[in-house]
Amino acid sequence: MNLSGNVARLSRRSFLAASIAGAFGRFSAGVSAQSDRPKPETVTDDEKEAVAIEDYARKVLLGSVRQDSSDHFLVVGDASMAYQREVLGFCEGLGKEFLSYYNSRGFNVAYPQYRLSVVVLKDRNSYGAWIGEPAEDAVGGHYDRDTNRLVVFDFRNDPKGLGEQARIVNSFTLSHEANHLLGFNSGLLSRTTDTPTSIIEGLATIGELYQKVGHSAVGGNNRPRLGALVDATRAGEPWIDVSTLIAKDEVCEAAETRQLAYAESWLLLSMMIKQKDKLPRLHAYLDRLRKPRENVDRVRDAEADLGSLDRLNRELKNYAKPYLRG
Repeated sequence: MNLSGNVARLSRRSFLAASIAGAFGRFSAGVSAQSDRPKPETVTDDEKEAVAIEDYARKVLLGSVRQDSSDHFLVVGDASMAYQREVLGFCEGLGKEFLSYYNSRGFNVAYPQYRLSVVVLKDRNSYGAWIGEPAEDAVGGHYDRDTNRLVVFDFRNDPKGLGEQARIVNSFTLSHEANHLLGFNSGLLSRTTDTPTSIIEGLATIGELYQKVGHSAVGGNNRPRLGALVDATRAGEPWIDVSTLIAKDEVCEAAETRQLAYAESWLLLSMMIKQKDKLPRLHAYLDRLRKPRENVDRVRDAEADLGSLDRLNRELKNYAKPYLRG
C-alpha cells in the first residue's frame, strides 16, 4: 500500500498522536543552481496556490485568512501573523540544514522552482474544520501527499492547555511533517511512485528533532526513537525484520507495531547513511524508488540495490545492540 492522500493522513495522524505522547518524557528541550533544480511534478504557481487555499478556507468557514512568504515557503491560514512568520523562519532553517545534510552525503537535493505550501491554522477547531473531522488530542498537523501541502495548527491555543509542552508539540509536529514536505519536493523522494512507508518515515525521523531555538541538528541520534526501541525490547515485542518493514506498510500503521516500526525505520536509514559501504547502495535504491516501475515487488526491488535483506536485517540488529545496552 502506498502512502498517499486521505488514507495517509488518517494513519499518520494516528501515528503522531502516539508518537508525541510517547516522546514527551524523552524530549529535552548550499542549494543547487536554478538549472539543476528538480521540476515540479504538478505545475505550481504561488498566487494560484494561495487563492486555492483561501477558497478552501472559506468553504470550511474559517475566519480571517492571512498569507506570507519567504524565499522558499508560502504560508496561508488563520493563525496569527506572528506564528505564521515563526513557522516560515522554522521551515527556512530546517530546509537549509536538510539540504546541507543530504547534499554533503551525495544525494543531490535542492529546493524546487516553486515555494512550498504550509497551511498554518490558529487552533484545534480550525484544524478540525480543515480536515473535516475532530482532531485527535496529541495531533497538530499532517503532510498531505495529494495536495502537496503541510498543514499545522498552533497548540498554544489549545483550550486543554499543554503549557510549555505546547511549544514542544508545535516544534516536533512541524519538523516531522516539514521533513516530508522537503523530502517529496527536493528530489529525495517522488510523490507519484510506490515507496515503502518505512523509507518515507525513516527519512522523516532523520531530521524530526530539528529545533530553531536550542538547535538540534538533522541526522543526530534520535533519542525518542531509541527510547521506543528500548521500551519495545524490554516489553518483549518481537523484532520487525527489514523485509517486513519494506514489504508491509501495515507495521507502520497498526497501533500495536507502529512505535517499534518507526524506531527501526529511523535506525535503518541512519545506519545506511552513516556507513560508507551502505551509502552508495541507499543512493541507488532511492534512485530506483523515484522511477515509475511496473510489476512492483518491494523485496526484489530493495535487494537489487541493498543486497540480501536477511543480511541487512542481521546487520541492523547488530547495529542496534550498543543502543540497547545503553
